[in-house]
Amino acid sequence: MKMDKHILLECLKEKGVLQFGEFILKDKSKLNFFISTGKFDDGKSLSILSDFYAAIIHSDIGLNNFDHIHGPAYKGIPIAATICQKLYERYGSNKRWSYDRKEEKDYGLEKEKFLIGDLRSGDRVLIVDDVLTTGKTKIEQKEKLEKLVENLIFVGVLILIDRSKDENILNESGLKLYSVLTLKDLGL
Repeated sequence: MKMDKHILLECLKEKGVLQFGEFILKDKSKLNFFISTGKFDDGKSLSILSDFYAAIIHSDIGLNNFDHIHGPAYKGIPIAATICQKLYERYGSNKRWSYDRKEEKDYGLEKEKFLIGDLRSGDRVLIVDDVLTTGKTKIEQKEKLEKLVENLIFVGVLILIDRSKDENILNESGLKLYSVLTLKDLGL
């Protein structure tokens, strides 16, 4: 299903997801625009967002090429959940999903100290998140999951927008990058 990117771009505008100014990023670099995906804060905008992620998965990754979707804390959590819902509703593909904790939980179920969800040994994993800047957090996420569950196979990383300057940043770690939008789509 080919999606009209203008629908998503209009949603970004309406919700104020794309902001211009001077911003300092996690890696301390400066950027003249910022993507605030936390502004996808209602059913309509999350539905539009997850429609586009699901369409990229269907067309570029393939529904049969992965078993599990992982959304890193915090912004990746609703993205992973709503993508799984869309994949089921649109394509009849029922995928498991998980998210990690930023800090260890010292109560409740032992197996949920660091990871919530049914991630299994041998799973082919797709990591989903909002943006890519340096790629460092995506690589750290992969390494964290590898310590928690054996024999994982990483299909790649699917993000909303790639704002990195180094296209090979993830390839060196065995992660293929997929992106819903490009900076060109945003007029940048």
